Amino acid sequence: MKLLGKMLMAGALSLVSLPAFAHDHHGRGERERCPPAHGHHGGWRGGPAVRREVWVPGHWVRRGGGHVWIGAGWNLPPQPAWVWVEPQWVWNGGNWQWQEAHWGPPS
Repeated sequence: MKLLGKMLMAGALSLVSLPAFAHDHHGRGERERCPPAHGHHGGWRGGPAVRREVWVPGHWVRRGGGHVWIGAGWNLPPQPAWVWVEPQWVWNGGNWQWQEAHWGPPS
């Protein structure tokens, strides 16, 4: 019974500390701490940093006469408001043209 109690306590403690690690998967804090020399007495400066990472699914692209698989992952857009455009067939007024996945400005 003592072992079960220790295991439950360890599980509960890990759940309590988990949010401290989950706030930023890159290992950096989301807010910057002001040094006391700046007159802020070591307080927080500014609000939380906003991360605009977007899940980009895996997809095929044409490269050098063949196709290459690009794996899925979280990516930052090249511009703050840009959106991820899925690969698709697009009508250009005369025929259908394949458009590879890309980042584009908001519409």
